[in-house]
Amino acid sequence: MLPTVTLIDVEVSTYTLCLVTALFVGGAVAYFRLLRLGKPVGILRLGIALTIGASLLTMVVVNYVVNSVLASESIASGAIFQPEGMSILWALLGGCAAAMLICRWQQVPILRVFDLFIVGVPLAQAIGRLGCWAAGCCYGRETEGWLGIYAPDDHGHWAERYPTQLISAAANLAIFFILLTVERRSVRADGTRQPWAFDGMLLFLYILLFAAKRFLISLLRESGAPLLGFFNWMQLSALLAIAITSGLWAYASRRQRAAAGIG
Repeated sequence: MLPTVTLIDVEVSTYTLCLVTALFVGGAVAYFRLLRLGKPVGILRLGIALTIGASLLTMVVVNYVVNSVLASESIASGAIFQPEGMSILWALLGGCAAAMLICRWQQVPILRVFDLFIVGVPLAQAIGRLGCWAAGCCYGRETEGWLGIYAPDDHGHWAERYPTQLISAAANLAIFFILLTVERRSVRADGTRQPWAFDGMLLFLYILLFAAKRFLISLLRESGAPLLGFFNWMQLSALLAIAITSGLWAYASRRQRAAAGIG
C-alpha cells in the first residue's frame, strides 16, 4: 500500500493527509451550507472549527481510554473491552455535542443546523476511508471470493481480503448523494417545503444509512469479539442507533403531519 507520501522532502502519513483533506472538504461544504442561516461569517467559522476540534479531541481521548486504560493485559482478549482504533463513531458524538452547545449559544434551531451541517459528513468520511485503505487499517476478513483484493492488514500481513475500506468509501459517497437528493425533493418549486419534510430529517436519514452501512461492513471486517450473543460492539452500536433514530423519526414525522393537517 502507500502508508506515506513525500511532499517537498517531508514524509507525511497518507492517513493523515486524507484526514486533513476530509476535514477541509467536509468543513467547506458545511460552511457554505450554513451561510443560509444568515449568521456572521466569523461565528460560522468559529462554530465549525470548534465542532471539528471537539470531534478530534473526543476521538483521541476515547481511543486513549479504551486502549490504554480499559484494555489492560488482563482483559484485552476478553469480550468486555476490545482495543480499537480512531473510531469515527466517537468523533461524530463529540462533534454533535459541541454543535448542540454552539446552537444554544447562538440561539439557532439545532435540528435545522444539523440538517445543513450533516450533508458534508459522509463526503468527508469517503475521503477518510481512502486513508484507511492506504494505511491498511479497518481491513476486511480474508476471503477467496470474487470481491477479494490482495491487501495488507495494519500489521503488514498481505492476503486476499474484502476491501472494506473501499466499500465503505463508496457507501459514504452514496449516502452523500442520497442526502442531497432527498433535500432537493423535499422543497417545492415555489421554495416552500413539502408537508412530509421536517427539521432533523436529513440528520435522522444520515444516522439510519450510516448505521446500516456500519452493521453490514462489520460482517466483512475483522471485527472484535462478540459482546452480546453473536453481536460485537460495532454491530450493537449500529442497531441501537437505528432503533433510537427510527423512534425519533416516527415522532417528528407525526408532529409534522399533524402541523400540516395531514391525517
